[in-house]
Amino acid sequence: MGLTVDQHRELVENDIRQALQHVFGEHFEIVDIETTARSAYGPTFILEIHLEEYKTAINMLVEDNDVSLLWGPERFGMEFLYDRDRFLDSFGKIKAYLDQPGLMFSEALTPDNLLKKRFLLKRMIESTFEGIAKIDFWRRPFEKNEPFRVVFTCLLPHYPAFFSFEIAGQQFVLEEIDPAMSGIERQDFPFPQPIDLTVSNMTSFLDWFKDSLKGKLEKNASTVTVSGLTLPLNPATVEEKVSQVQEIVRSTFTKDVSFMEANKLVKSNCFYGVDFSVLSEYYDARFSISLVGRHFDLHVMKPDKPEKKDNWLINGFPYLVTEENLSKVIREAEAYFARQVEPVEAKVGSTESNSKVKPSTQALIEVDQAKDKEELLKKEYLGLRKLWKVQFLIFFLLMIAVFALEVYMEELVIRPLR
Repeated sequence: MGLTVDQHRELVENDIRQALQHVFGEHFEIVDIETTARSAYGPTFILEIHLEEYKTAINMLVEDNDVSLLWGPERFGMEFLYDRDRFLDSFGKIKAYLDQPGLMFSEALTPDNLLKKRFLLKRMIESTFEGIAKIDFWRRPFEKNEPFRVVFTCLLPHYPAFFSFEIAGQQFVLEEIDPAMSGIERQDFPFPQPIDLTVSNMTSFLDWFKDSLKGKLEKNASTVTVSGLTLPLNPATVEEKVSQVQEIVRSTFTKDVSFMEANKLVKSNCFYGVDFSVLSEYYDARFSISLVGRHFDLHVMKPDKPEKKDNWLINGFPYLVTEENLSKVIREAEAYFARQVEPVEAKVGSTESNSKVKPSTQALIEVDQAKDKEELLKKEYLGLRKLWKVQFLIFFLLMIAVFALEVYMEELVIRPLR
């Protein structure tokens, strides 16, 4: 006999309470346990746990053998299978993160903590530069025995500035900076690479980069002309810049394209960029181009095939706005569209070929059917003819028999008279 709902609830509460006591002592309180649903596998429980010493909470969901939890003001998450040892391990990690806030940032990068790293980076960067930071990440291929590798890109639209770095394991390497460093700055770069991934080192790098921008750029003031485009974007002249970029797109693309209305990118009532969509009827394709600061990115929306994922050029990687870079990315996008169209055209051609063959095939089938029908009628006719001959023979034999019988009867009648 299985457990009742109350027994199941008591078992779950005891397992979690024992793990919490082992990690946090008595400085916690399970303030609520709610049974939300029942399934064929048993009830689902939602728990709210207050950690008094840290003035934060853990929210847990236990559904069959699956456990998920959210913790801290950032609502970081964990998921694992129901197991007493996993409870101990998870609560132990949470305590370690709460005791040492920089530990989560400095631990080796893995697919499981990638989003946490991104969140922490974004918070550090926006705090240092006091404004919008557009951050993204790009997974790099790595061998089995190599550390997990990811490139992070950061656009600072209001300076404007850009930098990127790769994190592999517990180290990071600076890859690109815009505005670029001068030769003297490179010689005086204070960080030997690779750099250990710690909160202190990342903060020092961000402070150095911010200081290096002073004198080069003044926030929302300086402009530069790149391939005829005055950057960074200004709300008053953004339409002109969009038209210039669209003209480069139109002249590079080999097929006709049309443009959707541009949208201004605004965050916290602050303008920081613009984007617009491009349509190609020939390829049945759609992509968008975003202009932020001195950079742009192209993102293919349709067709959305697996090969797009690892192609950074057409999947949103930021590039400095130049005619050369724009043309390069546009050509890559059109090559991607063409690869998707070719199989379709081959399929259409095959369909048309089949449609041409079908009448011939159908005609052959009809001829064969006519021949079969003719043979059937011939057999039927021959069969009837044979039957008629047999019937005639039987009739002829019967007539002979009747005539013989009649002669015989007459002979019997005449003999006595004689």
